[in-house]
Amino acid sequence: MKYTQWLIGKLLFLLLVVSLVSAVSCRKGGAVIEEPNPTETPEPTETCDFISFKIDGALCAFDAASKTFFYPISVKQGDFSPLIEVAESAVDIKFNEQAIVNDAVNDLGTIMINEPISVQFILCDASSLSFQLVFTQLPIIQINTAGQAIKDEPKIAASLLLIDSESEDLDPSKKATESIIGIEIRGGSSQSYDKKAYSLELWENENGTETTEEKLLDIRKDDDWILDGMSNDISRMRNRVAMDVWRDFSTLPYLLEEPKANNGTTGKLVELFIDDDYRGIYALSDRIDRKLLKLQKFEDGPDFGVLYKSFAWGRGVVTFKNYYDFDNTSPTWEGWEQKYPDPEEEGIFWEPIADFTKFAVTASDEDFISEISNYLNLANAADYYIFLNLIRGDDNTGKNMYMAKYSQDSPFLMIPWDVDATWGLFWDRTRTNPNDIILSNHLFNRLLRLNPNGFRLMLKDRWQEARNGIFAQTEIRTYFDNYAQQMIENGAYERESSKWIIEPSLENELLFIDNWIEERLTFLDAYFDNL
Repeated sequence: MKYTQWLIGKLLFLLLVVSLVSAVSCRKGGAVIEEPNPTETPEPTETCDFISFKIDGALCAFDAASKTFFYPISVKQGDFSPLIEVAESAVDIKFNEQAIVNDAVNDLGTIMINEPISVQFILCDASSLSFQLVFTQLPIIQINTAGQAIKDEPKIAASLLLIDSESEDLDPSKKATESIIGIEIRGGSSQSYDKKAYSLELWENENGTETTEEKLLDIRKDDDWILDGMSNDISRMRNRVAMDVWRDFSTLPYLLEEPKANNGTTGKLVELFIDDDYRGIYALSDRIDRKLLKLQKFEDGPDFGVLYKSFAWGRGVVTFKNYYDFDNTSPTWEGWEQKYPDPEEEGIFWEPIADFTKFAVTASDEDFISEISNYLNLANAADYYIFLNLIRGDDNTGKNMYMAKYSQDSPFLMIPWDVDATWGLFWDRTRTNPNDIILSNHLFNRLLRLNPNGFRLMLKDRWQEARNGIFAQTEIRTYFDNYAQQMIENGAYERESSKWIIEPSLENELLFIDNWIEERLTFLDAYFDNL
């Protein structure tokens, strides 16, 4: 979508600024009103309304409440000479009282992230509009809904502008990503929070009849994206840290065949603005789907992969306690929903997950020991069990989990999902004890009791290997420190805390997490040593 299309959407911004700061239109000449001479040509009207403000070809984000513009850059401090454009030639511009030339490259001297610059736009009638400009290293996403309310469903049409802080290219097409989008609120219990999470779909047109794929923030090329508000988590990073640890800890067994496959989501912190309202820190991430996992495609033949997601506890099927017959006309089964193949386009296939569940629940001990590896990848299951207990994912022992098969003949793989209620946090925002429980379900209980293929030794060895590397406390702390540094240095957490009234402080929350992890690791060391 061309940049002019974005400016059409930003006309609402003009109306907002006009009402907020009384921007005016004016005529040349004095205040004396004279009757026009019908034989003379009327004097032309000169408008001096402020419309938009761009740096290096990308529209600055705007928070109307604080009268602050935001722009992302890649450096913490340095000389900066950007192209400055204001969409009204009659406007004079001053940065920190220094004159700025419109539609020209200007030397701003040394700038620093999170150090406000005063900005004045002086109109043709000598009135002025005063703002602040703040630089951040975090990418910025601007969404314009044209005044529509964002709902749970269906998606509404809106416009998106993403400015990548890592890009210093003056070409707007390379620095900014623009698209029509469909947007809706996502999540279950999280929908009750003031700060919402969103699902985005990149559209070819406002009707959403066709989607388009873009590579956002160097994550991957796709049309479906998540804006996770992380609102139940004071640290605003537990989910991302957990997924990063999982991706670094566990690998997919078919990477030789699919080297681009990934076993978990990738996400990056951004600052979000919706209709000129600052919404805070979000994690833009991809989804767990066939493309991420590189499962065999349905259209390539009968050996296609399958993907299921558990969304509810139900009657104990997702924890492999019970089995109930399925209905291949229903898109859900006992807390599971089919994610691939697409139920609406390719049909419903419950047999793979139902057959596995029935085997796990009803097979004799002898059959379970000899045949379980045909149904379930035991190395992956060991990784999931270890990871589940490392983060203490109470809400992930059955619900909030994906089960995937690369192909029809491949064993199932377990993949975690929605791991925000972890690292000492329960789903209702209460604290959890680091040393009072080992998490499991009926499938893991049976694996531990019957010990097929030396499952207990597999767990013990895998835990010890990880403890000497990625699960060292200093290594886990690095994941948290990385996100904390991004939020603190850019002033983003201070803005987040002010917007959503967060208590206690991030420093205190990180101290709690660090102490919790230390105790949890000690507790798990003893558990795995005694297997």
